[in-house]
Amino acid sequence: MGCRNRQPTIDYSMSYTVAKCREALIAYKPVGVLSEHSEDENNIVSLVCKELSALGEPTELYTVHRLDRAVSGLLVLARTKSAAQKLSRLVSEEGFGKEYLALVEGEPKEKEGEVFNYLKKDKLRSMAVSALASDATAKEARLSYRVIATAEGKKGRVSLLSVTLDTGRFHQIRAQMSLRGMPLVGDSKYGSTDRFARTPSLFCHRLEVEINGTRLVGSALPPLDKYPWVLFAEELTALAD
Repeated sequence: MGCRNRQPTIDYSMSYTVAKCREALIAYKPVGVLSEHSEDENNIVSLVCKELSALGEPTELYTVHRLDRAVSGLLVLARTKSAAQKLSRLVSEEGFGKEYLALVEGEPKEKEGEVFNYLKKDKLRSMAVSALASDATAKEARLSYRVIATAEGKKGRVSLLSVTLDTGRFHQIRAQMSLRGMPLVGDSKYGSTDRFARTPSLFCHRLEVEINGTRLVGSALPPLDKYPWVLFAEELTALAD
């Protein structure tokens, strides 16, 4: 069973722009909102364009990377075509500094470490699966994690992880954690049994990029009043201090 589809609740009173400069900006994308422009308003490009328009600023925006629709957090939008080209190259070269927060079922044996797999995309199921190194379609996937805290969830122990990617593969964190027997809480597509969480508990918490000498940095927190993030409200609040 895959992740349950949900219509996002759009709060038009909040600002979705976290940081900006002349050539790019960092935006907060809620769960259920698309990363690229679409015909309806449930996309981050339209939400940010409304903010820029209200400020009398240019509304030209380009998507250069994406977050899964079921995932929330920070992403970069380019404000010019030339910036989009430069940022797209940075994405392909893993030139963005990103930190994710992830809630996984269970507890890692080690408090911190690296995870390596060969992954390939299963197009029929729209998910990443383990592959042999000899598979021509396989790609190396490598990430590092650190355990911030653990707590008792509604279906057993839950661990809050800080995750950084050394590679940027399709569904990488979701797949690699699942392959270790620790699916993201609420990620039924990758084996989560916790039905109290409606979407994968993954959040792009911090993002940093440099373009033409300007360093753009943004940070944000997941919704601390919602399960399962509420289990770690104190630890997550401390990250913002």
